[in-house]
Amino acid sequence: MKSSLWKNAFGAIGIALAAPVMAYTVNFEGMPPGLFFPGESVTQDNVTLTNTNGTGVVDSRDAFGPGTGLDLAPPLGTQGQFYSGLNDAELTMTLADGAAFKILGFDFGFISPLTSLYLPGEVPGRLKMSFDAFDGSSGNLEWSFGAADTSGMFSMIRLEGAALPSTVFTRVTFSACTFDINLDCVSPNNNFNQFALDNLNVVPEPGSLALAALALCLVGGLRARRAEHVG
Repeated sequence: MKSSLWKNAFGAIGIALAAPVMAYTVNFEGMPPGLFFPGESVTQDNVTLTNTNGTGVVDSRDAFGPGTGLDLAPPLGTQGQFYSGLNDAELTMTLADGAAFKILGFDFGFISPLTSLYLPGEVPGRLKMSFDAFDGSSGNLEWSFGAADTSGMFSMIRLEGAALPSTVFTRVTFSACTFDINLDCVSPNNNFNQFALDNLNVVPEPGSLALAALALCLVGGLRARRAEHVG
């Protein structure tokens, strides 16, 4: 019985490792435009995004600007729909099937209030990413939003390749910080921390799928053995 249990377990690992690794892309297209409040989630292509603080918006640039109720300037270069994290927002990303993952790339930018545009060349703050890794570690990463152009607007920035760590994540949470008068990066900061995200490219980690398959197989085998003893 033990031999059969381990054969099944290693067979499950082999199947998991042999399965083709599929990359996922979250571009927010096809989602119903709308607001997301703390605790609400949306899933696209096996990637689950949960609003954990503030207000999230999935919509296009047409939803922003004077007369829309969102008197804000989303970053230049946004295409179609994108995610906006408003009012000191936090957005947590996991895979719906529970697998660990690597991030291959994403676009981000700063959302500026139209009533108080930044001066040309001024830098508002950073995008922040806290994470839990597959190896049990955790940490934080930050990237600058860049500088305002002559009109006080910002542009989307693409992060990919060497600009991103090779860490295998189980959870990441995006947020933002803005600089205070002392140039300290503050978060939360009176609802001033607002960011856009788009085109998140994520790939699951085969090793985590194999371990999940092993765990399920062993649990199933142990239950079967207990049932035999009871019978």
